[in-house]
Amino acid sequence: MVMLPYLDQQRAFFHLGYGNLAGIDAGDIAQCYEAFNTIQSDYMLTRVQEQLDICDEAWESCKSTRTGFRYGIRENYVGDINRSIVRENAKDLRVWQESYLNETDALAKLLWCPNYNKSGMERFRYERSTQAFLAVIPGVADSSVSSRRLEFTQLAGSFGF
Repeated sequence: MVMLPYLDQQRAFFHLGYGNLAGIDAGDIAQCYEAFNTIQSDYMLTRVQEQLDICDEAWESCKSTRTGFRYGIRENYVGDINRSIVRENAKDLRVWQESYLNETDALAKLLWCPNYNKSGMERFRYERSTQAFLAVIPGVADSSVSSRRLEFTQLAGSFGF
């Protein structure tokens, strides 16, 4: 088995929307680390690295701060004063962003990991199950938890609580 290099792991986390891992379910993080550490062959490692390069290129293409002729419409006005105006086309930017999301989906399929960049995945990032939520609350554990009730019934039998 081949292991994905550390830099490529960080690139994959970035492109899959994991960021600094805050708010991501521990099971999903473990699933990604397992996928990074158990790549079956050098061929698959090469394919994953190629997909990461494609994701990098797509990310560079869709950055909104980048200006250029790729997104813009250049209008030249010739007359007494020659000037040109470059206007960004929002539709083109959406097309590039959609292309980037498609590439991150392909990366997620290669690694069998959830893609948190997709628009439907935000709820999983911020949602907590009841069990995890109760474990976060500071203070004494609730007495209605089944393990506490079991202890109470075992102790209460002989002492008459």
